[in-house]
Amino acid sequence: MILCHCLSVTTAIHDTIPKSVRLAMVPQNILPLTLLLVTPFTPALFSKNECTSNNFLGNYGDAGTTFSVLTVTEEACMNFWGSNLASAHFAGPLKPGRKLVWFEKSAVDVKLQPQDDSVLDDLLLSLETPVSLIDSNNGQQDVFSTGNNNIPSAYLHYRTTTAALVSLEDDKARIIDTLMPPFWKSRLLPAAPVDYIPVPEAAVDHVREVLHKLKFDPLVASVVNNISLPQIKNDIRFLTGEDASSSIVSRHSFSSGALTAANWLKERVEDTGASCRLASFLYGFAPNVIWFVFYAL
Repeated sequence: MILCHCLSVTTAIHDTIPKSVRLAMVPQNILPLTLLLVTPFTPALFSKNECTSNNFLGNYGDAGTTFSVLTVTEEACMNFWGSNLASAHFAGPLKPGRKLVWFEKSAVDVKLQPQDDSVLDDLLLSLETPVSLIDSNNGQQDVFSTGNNNIPSAYLHYRTTTAALVSLEDDKARIIDTLMPPFWKSRLLPAAPVDYIPVPEAAVDHVREVLHKLKFDPLVASVVNNISLPQIKNDIRFLTGEDASSSIVSRHSFSSGALTAANWLKERVEDTGASCRLASFLYGFAPNVIWFVFYAL
């Protein structure tokens, strides 16, 4: 049954099944529980269509493509979507007491990304374990669980190699952003459908005009090409106190480390040829670092 994939099923089964077959596999008596529809976004999707009214849960990204998530509460709408959409995935209903979360791989340079394609699989499997939090009163680790080991703590509704739609228990949904691996981000879906508000055409035209005027800038290119990752790491290690030559223990505004960091930043900025000064704004607080670059017109 493909209505609801538990996290132990990490392959996108629905991608291997023709849409007409997937629709036939949806039991008709399940509709009152509300199905979930994941489909590529298009403005035409919301053009005077009754099936989109009060069913929209938002748009979300997947490898540069925008997908819409909607609820399907009527059989007529399911049949409509199945016959009018080139690509549609129907997922099982949301279980009571759970929240929908969209996982998305960030759009970063492939050279910076790990070569291991199992990152998402590992994340999904890790969500089956109970939530562990630190009790601030005793410093001990408390484990929160449903108490029923036969009930998965998360369900996978939709999944590709670069995105997934998962429903989580409330405890995990509230802290999911702290559990995400590098280069992945999460977005909580609304608890109830929201109105679709299209982007004004004037705003679209403005972006098009800006993009049309974009051109290669050799000055910007030279700055980018001279960025040194090792130097960035060294700078961070000094400011965090990890570098043995750094005396910084804390950069709290009232600490000596904050003043050390401010002076260090001032020196680094002046090394580039820019003018820089420390500006005090409140007694006892470390100063702001303000720098100036003058261009000849």
